[in-house]
Amino acid sequence: MTASNMISMFFKNATASDWILTIVISLIAAYQNMD
Repeated sequence: MTASNMISMFFKNATASDWILTIVISLIAAYQNMD
């Protein structure tokens, strides 16, 4: 399975809370990478 397939499957199945969780994790990772 390719990464794009996994991403599309995730977004098809994602709920609002999944979106929020993903965004929060992304923001935390980006913030930590700024150091």
